[in-house]
Amino acid sequence: MAQVNLMTSLPEHALEVLRDRARHDGVPLGEWLARAIYDKATRDSSADPARKDAARRRRFIADTEAERLRHFHQVESA
Repeated sequence: MAQVNLMTSLPEHALEVLRDRARHDGVPLGEWLARAIYDKATRDSSADPARKDAARRRRFIADTEAERLRHFHQVESA
């Protein structure tokens, strides 16, 4: 499998879009690309574990953040 240097093979506008998406998700560009490739590969297969895992991860993050905020408000009120 040939390696491709995305920084030299993609147009600047495309790189900027990818950087913005990675920044929005709060992860480095390389990690974002790896996740995108994995998600695409698993989505193309018969099963779709990537989406289920992503939804589970988002719920966990949301629940954790909600719990952290509840704790913060309890400490502030005390």
